Amino acid sequence: SVSALDCLGYPLSANQVSICVVQLMLVKLVRQAQSVRSGPPAAALFLSRAVKGTKLKDEAITLLSKSNIPILKTVIHQKQCVADTFGQQATVWDLSGRAASESAKEFDKLFQELMEIK
Repeated sequence: SVSALDCLGYPLSANQVSICVVQLMLVKLVRQAQSVRSGPPAAALFLSRAVKGTKLKDEAITLLSKSNIPILKTVIHQKQCVADTFGQQATVWDLSGRAASESAKEFDKLFQELMEIK
């Protein structure tokens, strides 16, 4: 339950449907929990499964910035190696190759940023 959390990070796909759902449901839910608890959870959104260099990614970030919940700078980009991890019973840190290495760095950066949410 969101009301029992002290911190919440929520991934969003870079598409209009995902962003609209967040604006309508998640923001309301977080604000309600913050009201009940007089503070926590600290909340932040981050973009997941974004495609590098696309207009949709830029538009998603712009739209999310209007949600009144902080947007993390780190973006997790869509890569096949991330999708493959479940089937391989591995993580991106376990896999070899440039794409896995890039993804591991993105997740490391995301986790560092999540730890700084207040």
